[in-house]
Amino acid sequence: MKMFATLVLAALLLTSISASAQSFTVSITPPAQTITVNESATYSVVITPLNGYSATVFLSVTSSSYKGTATLSVTEPNPPYSNITLKVRPSIEDTGIRTFTIKAENSGFEST
Repeated sequence: MKMFATLVLAALLLTSISASAQSFTVSITPPAQTITVNESATYSVVITPLNGYSATVFLSVTSSSYKGTATLSVTEPNPPYSNITLKVRPSIEDTGIRTFTIKAENSGFEST
C-alpha cells in the first residue's frame, strides 16, 4: 500500500511540474497607436516562454466591427519567437477605438 501511495504522489508531482513547464504569455508593443486611412501601424508581438516552454505557438488575431486588415507576419512561430509583427491597415475612415485580440495557443495552453 505504501508503494502505491508513493507512486501516486510521484505521478501527481510530475504532472504538476510538467504542467507548469508548459506555459507562455503573449503581448504587443506598443499597446496603442493612431492610424489614418491609407496608412498602417505595425506592432511587435512578443511571446514569452515560461518555465522552459519550447514548442510551436499558434497565433490568431480578431477584432469586432473593424473595416480593414490585420495581418500577422507569422501564424505558427517556433522558438526563439522573434520578429513577429501585427500590421493593421484601415480600409475606410473609422473613428473611435478598436481593440484587437491576439490569441496564442498550443496543447490546451492559451494566452491572449
